[in-house]
Amino acid sequence: MDYRPEHADAVPNPDQPAQAQNVPAAFAGDPADRLQRRVYSGGERRRHSSGTREARLKRKLLEARVIAVCAIAGAVVLAMMLIRAESEHANADAESLALASHLNRAETELDQAKRLVAAQDLERRTLVKQRIPGASSLELDSLYDVDNSYFRKLSFSESGVGADRRITYYAVLKNAGDTPVVPAAVVHLFDQNGLQMGLARIALGAATTPAASAELQPGETRTYSAPIETSREVEPRYFLVELQ
Repeated sequence: MDYRPEHADAVPNPDQPAQAQNVPAAFAGDPADRLQRRVYSGGERRRHSSGTREARLKRKLLEARVIAVCAIAGAVVLAMMLIRAESEHANADAESLALASHLNRAETELDQAKRLVAAQDLERRTLVKQRIPGASSLELDSLYDVDNSYFRKLSFSESGVGADRRITYYAVLKNAGDTPVVPAAVVHLFDQNGLQMGLARIALGAATTPAASAELQPGETRTYSAPIETSREVEPRYFLVELQ
């Protein structure tokens, strides 16, 4: 029996060439050369692996730098927006304070003007009433208690516009005495300066209900109404009832 080891024919014979002995190329040649080739091949693999790691590291560093730059840019933009918002808010506050100050000053000036007008109006009314004793302030559609002998109540109304504008009086007379009375009363109108602008005489023809006589019998109440003739188209401010 042949006890030669398997692949014994593959063991190189140092006395024969590699091709003659059918030896693989890796085992051919001098052992020192084979060792040198192995060392060179391992160095190449290590250099390739090192270059790959260095490339990955550079790529990661680049990505980190890009992220950092983006983060810084975002922070700068946000800071600028905050600064602008704060500035606009400060400007709005300043404008609000200025507007409030102007409003307060305007209100103060308006109050002063109102007080001045009121004082001047009071002074004018005082002067008018001093010049025309018995004159009263006139407001349209107001009812006044005259209570002067038989003349009890009086009111004024307005109708029409422009040249057709009219002031109409409405008077209530009552005879509280024991003897008949013939009404003889005149209603005078004055403007804001106390200048007379119209008058109306209470007459039988102005009675709102038919009456047989101008006399006002004891206990009788009669109403009168008629337009007042005016000389100027101005607002009446005062009136005076004169009994003749």
